[in-house]
Formats: sequence, structure tokens, C-alpha cells
Amino acid sequence: TIQNLGDTLAGVGFTDDLDAVLTGLVAVGLPQSDVCGAGSQISGTSLLTLTGGNIAAGSSCSFTVTLQVPAGAAAGSYVNTTSTLSTGGLTLANPASDTLVIEPPPTFAKAFAPAAIGLGQTTTLTFPVDNTASALPASSLSFVDMLPAGLEVAATPNVVETCGATVGATAGATSINVSGGSVAAGGSCTISVDVTATATGDLVNTSGALSTSNGSVAAAMAS
Repeated sequence: TIQNLGDTLAGVGFTDDLDAVLTGLVAVGLPQSDVCGAGSQISGTSLLTLTGGNIAAGSSCSFTVTLQVPAGAAAGSYVNTTSTLSTGGLTLANPASDTLVIEPPPTFAKAFAPAAIGLGQTTTLTFPVDNTASALPASSLSFVDMLPAGLEVAATPNVVETCGATVGATAGATSINVSGGSVAAGGSCTISVDVTATATGDLVNTSGALSTSNGSVAAAMAS
């Protein structure tokens, strides 16, 4: 938003270096025309540029730009500061500044309880999804867990889940498929399935990565 507290202004402009805020942060849907008076334009991808702004005395203009945060961006606070607002080399106003906060995706883990069983016995495999560090809900939770040789879904899977997900875990299967779950901001949920040992040894189970609306999370492992 640019508010003109003085006389009519023409040729108003500024720049905003998004790449200086976060490498890979870009604008989408540009250029846009007549955003701040007839003939004005906002353009660019990693460097936004407003040119040709025309603002009548005592009036203002306001426009929005959609930004795409790069995949894998680290959670944290990123300060974005524009150039000065100017016209014809004359500074009209100091830079504008605000902070973009990127919330972390949930954490993902897995555990067997009990962790040691006999041949043919059953244990419960639980997947906790922890979103307590985020102020945003996470949806579209999905992952696939390919069980190692020597483990299979129990004859009675006893699927229990609090994520609102669809869990594919049929008796005798060697994989567990989870899709469509969600977890509230500041919350957590779990998915558990009973599995049976068909072989002896140290059976290391590594899942696929957890996909979420707030980013992908590394695979979980337990044995």
C-alpha cells in the first residue's frame, strides 16, 4: 500500500529483492498492469519492480503479489525490506519492511511396542505425527511403509488412527499405505497397525517420507 499525503505524484516506483529475503523465493502471476494508477506496472520474479505509479493527492493505491516459497525452505522468520519509494531520483519515503514466517512441517517417527517378540508373535507399529511446533495445520498426510522381509500385517490388523487418514493395512500384507490425513496446528496424531513376525533377526523397518501440505518429512525408522 502506498499512501500519498501530499500533492499528486507521477512516476512512482520501488524495487523488492525477494532473493535477498530467501533464496528461491519468487513471485508468480506477474506482470500486473495499472496497479497504482493508469500506466503503472509491477513485474519481475525474484526482483519485483514497480514503475509508473500515479497517485492523486490525498489518495492511495494497494496491490498484492503472490509469492511461491521454495520447497525445502528452512522454517524461521525472514525479513523483507524494499528499496526507498522514489520518483525521478527523488526519495519519497523510506523502505517498507515486514517479516515472512515459515512454519515447520510436522515431525514423523515410528516405534514397535514391544520391540522384541517371538516368531509368529504380534507387535504394534505406531507412527506419531507431531505438529506441536507449527502454528499451521497440516493436511494431505500420506506415506507408504514397506515392511522388511520377516514382517507382515497381522491377521487382525487392529488399525487405530487419530489423523483422519485412510489406512491400507490388510492381513498378510507387506506394506502399509496411509493417505488423506491431517493434524491440527499445535497438535499431534498417531496411526498404529499390528504386525506379525514371520522370521527371526533384527528386522529394520524404514518407511517412505511423509508428504504433507506443509512440506515433506524424512523417512522414519525402527527395528
